[in-house]
Parts: sequence; structure tokens; C-alpha cells
Amino acid sequence: MSLKNRILNFFIDTVVFFLIAVIILILNNDFFSTDLIKQILMVLYFVNYFLFEHFLGITPGKYLTGYRVADSDSDGKPNFWQVLVRTLGRIIPLYFLSYFITGKGLHDHISNTYLIQNKK
Repeated sequence: MSLKNRILNFFIDTVVFFLIAVIILILNNDFFSTDLIKQILMVLYFVNYFLFEHFLGITPGKYLTGYRVADSDSDGKPNFWQVLVRTLGRIIPLYFLSYFITGKGLHDHISNTYLIQNKK
């Protein structure tokens, strides 16, 4: 998968998350403190990735660009633990630098997953 597509996926997923965050902030109506909202949004960011990739194998960005997450060994759907490790790998500071070295994200390496183009 090209770096351009990865950036596009990330951008689309970030816009979708941003829209979800705005809705949460609008609905908050001062129910939660600002610090608690920040923590909730940080957790939700990773839960969002985990739920999309675990249950659907895709995120909105991957759906729109025609890619899905796959197990590196079988090209099939990754298991629960692979998706969990993949999601937690996004927490690693500067994990995106691995794209420039190997063309694959660090979260892909440590979870034994990669992105594969959907069959048409």
C-alpha cells in the first residue's frame, strides 16, 4: 500500500473521529469536566480503531480507499489479539516513522498484519 493511501486513510479516519468528538462535545452540555472529556476522547480514539478493525476489518478510510486489515500469514481476517496489538501499537510515539523505513507501519509489524486491497 502506498504512503499516499495510508495518509488518505488516516485523514479520513481522523475526520470521522473529529465529527464524533464534536457530537460528544455538543452533547456534553457541561456534564463532564474538560479534563475528563479529553481522557474520554483519547480512549475513544483507540476504541474506534479497535472496533472498526475487529468487527469489520476496515475503518471508514480503508473502506473509501478499498483496503482492509489482513493477517500477514493467511491474508484472512486478523484475530482479536492481532487487532488489539495493532491498535495499541498506535500509542507508540513516532510509530509512523517506520513507514519511511519499511513502507509498513510499526503497528503492522508488531501485530503481524498488513493492509490488503479488497477484491472487487
